[in-house]
Amino acid sequence: MSMTKKHFTAIAGVINDALWDERNDAATTMQIAGRLAVFFQEENPMFDHERFIAACVANRDTVSQGGK
Repeated sequence: MSMTKKHFTAIAGVINDALWDERNDAATTMQIAGRLAVFFQEENPMFDHERFIAACVANRDTVSQGGK
């Protein structure tokens, strides 16, 4: 099964939640996001690395409003 935009969006949301959780180390969370983005790009040439990272680091208020 190929990963779809829906999968990438869900994973970015999980990373975003972890990033804004004060109990987690932000640097480690972003390192994981970066490594996943490289893997996803290798698996799917249409994958947008920059958009994924932007979703991972988006302000929680922006994410909860659906990116508006």
